[in-house]
Amino acid sequence: MKQGIAGFVERRKQLNLTQKQVSDAVGVTTRTVQSWELRENLPRLTLDKVLILCNTLQCSLEELVSWFYAKPVDLPSESEDAGNKAKTKRGVPAKHSPPPSAV
Repeated sequence: MKQGIAGFVERRKQLNLTQKQVSDAVGVTTRTVQSWELRENLPRLTLDKVLILCNTLQCSLEELVSWFYAKPVDLPSESEDAGNKAKTKRGVPAKHSPPPSAV
């Protein structure tokens, strides 16, 4: 499977899906899907829409991410997660910035 945006387009075509079918499944415009494929914009989707996109394209989250980001995303290991939890005060999680709103 190709990486980069060519992998996204290849998968969509392998499944005989049009840009319209993908856009309808995810709830965006056809122009939005086209802009992803032309690398004009990256997808800005809520988690439920990401899962729908993965299901529509029959791919894993990791595969989907590899199509849009040239460099792999490093996820923290479980041991790093445990270390971060240990840094909280009296079981109260450290304050975090709110996540950016999805469009």
